[in-house]
Amino acid sequence: MPHRAYTVIVALAFLSLGVLSACGDDSGETAATTGALEATTAPTEAASPSVEEFVPERPLPDDLPIFPGAVLANDIPDAVPNYIYIFGTSGTNREICEFYVSALGDMGLDVSDESGFNDCSYAEEEYYVDARRDGMTVVSVTFGGHADGEGVGYTLAIDHDLWNSG
Repeated sequence: MPHRAYTVIVALAFLSLGVLSACGDDSGETAATTGALEATTAPTEAASPSVEEFVPERPLPDDLPIFPGAVLANDIPDAVPNYIYIFGTSGTNREICEFYVSALGDMGLDVSDESGFNDCSYAEEEYYVDARRDGMTVVSVTFGGHADGEGVGYTLAIDHDLWNSG
C-alpha cells in the first residue's frame, strides 16, 4: 500500500474512533475545542484530576515544527517506514496546511500540498502536505475533521532516519 494511502487510512481510522474528536455536550464543545488533554479550568475542590500529557515511545525531533496549540494525543510506533504522531487541535484545516507548507518549506524541504499549488485552497475535510528531500518523503502531514475547525486532528508521519540525515 502506498505510504500516502496508509497515512490517510490511519488518520481517518483514529478520527472515526473518536480519538481526537470526542462527542460534545449540549454546549457544542468537544475535546479538540476545549483542549481536553490540557487543563482548561483552575483547580477547585470538586475538580477532577487533569489528564496526563501523552509521552510517545520515540520523542519528536527538537527542530520539528508543531502547529501552535496542537496537543499530542497518540503515536503509532510500528508504522513502517515512518513513525506516526497523532495530534488534536482547534485550528482549521487551512491553518494547519498553511503552517506546514510554510514551516517545512522554510527548513529547505521541497513541500507540496495535495492540490500541488501549495496555497491550501483545497484544504477541506481530508488533506495532506508532503515534505521531501532529494525526492524522498521526510515528513507527511495528513489532517481531517470538520473544515470549520471543530474536532480537527492530524497525523504527522516522519522518517526519523531521513530527518536526521539532513
